[in-house]
Amino acid sequence: MNSIKYKVYWDLVKIGLIGLGTFLAIGLILSIPLCLLWNWLMPNIFGLPTISILEAFGLSALVTFLSPKQMNLQK
Repeated sequence: MNSIKYKVYWDLVKIGLIGLGTFLAIGLILSIPLCLLWNWLMPNIFGLPTISILEAFGLSALVTFLSPKQMNLQK
């Protein structure tokens, strides 16, 4: 009985890990254009330092969390 319970939990853990890995992989891939654009424009225009892909991923996550959600007010 316990082995079946742990098998169900292990299946959920595997699904969660696959989802987390997919989220991180897609997020890092989508951060590459942000990193390239930042490193091309910001140091020349504003004198800011260049950033890595991980920093670009964090920056895009921060902007996503801070941007307000658009609400559909039509009824």
